[in-house]
Amino acid sequence: MFLSGGLDSSSIVGVAARLAREGRVPGPGFEAYSLDFARADADERGWVDDVAGVWELAVRHVSADDADPPSLAEQVADLRDFPDLPNTHPWGLLLAEARRRGARTALWGYGGDEWLTGDTAHCADLLRRLRLVALVRRVQDDIRSLNLLGGPPVGLTDAIRWCVMPLVPRPAKRLARRFRNWDVPDWIAPEFARRVGLQERLAPDVATPRFATLARRAIHRQLQSGWSAAEYEMVDRFERRRGMESRFPFNDRRLIEFALALPEEQRWRGTETKFILRRAVRDLLPPSVARRQTKGDFTYLYAASLEREGTDETFGRLRLATDGFVRGERVRQMYRRVREGDLSCLGPIWMILATEHWYRTMFSGSRADRALKERP
Repeated sequence: MFLSGGLDSSSIVGVAARLAREGRVPGPGFEAYSLDFARADADERGWVDDVAGVWELAVRHVSADDADPPSLAEQVADLRDFPDLPNTHPWGLLLAEARRRGARTALWGYGGDEWLTGDTAHCADLLRRLRLVALVRRVQDDIRSLNLLGGPPVGLTDAIRWCVMPLVPRPAKRLARRFRNWDVPDWIAPEFARRVGLQERLAPDVATPRFATLARRAIHRQLQSGWSAAEYEMVDRFERRRGMESRFPFNDRRLIEFALALPEEQRWRGTETKFILRRAVRDLLPPSVARRQTKGDFTYLYAASLEREGTDETFGRLRLATDGFVRGERVRQMYRRVREGDLSCLGPIWMILATEHWYRTMFSGSRADRALKERP
């Protein structure tokens, strides 16, 4: 079992430890593994140690700093596919250690965030019911909670979107999308977006079951998320290459159905997310983890990947721009912002860089060169 010190993985370890103590786990039981990060904003060892202390577990630690990922070009050449995300490489050390000790299957905490955190669409639910005093408190608590969790800072502009956008009728949204490409990033070349119908692909009118609240509907949409599917496929690919496979207890269908039926106050109450999970496992966790409202921040791994790749030259000669897929100057502007410390563009910039290496490896020469070669 992989123990990060977060609420989800700690809950799984706590349940397993109690079952093992009661003699209800077959065989030799389980081993707990944890990945150690020297960087302060990613270091979760204190919480891991607290969980281990409660259950007297001998956690096996592996240093993330020992990870030495191959270059993006090397990965594409080896996989003949899109490279692994930067934050997955350190986990390869953990998988390798577990495999060396005879493990074949790992349990992770994936799924807890998706089904039990809640969604800011609950603000729109309050507005729809004209519960204005409760809405003001809810907005204040949401802003405070999300800023504690990390990631891009949120504020009043975001809160207005949470309150209004879920209430806009779907026909009105479809009409607006005809005149403005809401879903297409501004760094995508407009002609390419039109040619492949990118706006229509990014905003499909997928049928959603009827739910009593907009928050439940938003949570259910994660089951239809293409990004989630791609992420799980990449994790599966990463593990299979190391002779391991994973199980995700929070993705059990019965638990997802239960979570979708919960009233929102059982998920997000005040500034406390995953309220029902915290109450369910409070006897299995140390107080420090049961009350924890932060997460480890691993975005520095993306920045480190950019540094290793020597990206100045690559972004100066983007084949994706030459061949009409992205707007080169806009991408370079985003890259300059990242170099200046604005991390809001870090994710897209890394994805563009990885796609550039994939494109150069899989398609030699520019589109114009290939077109000339294909002429009779």
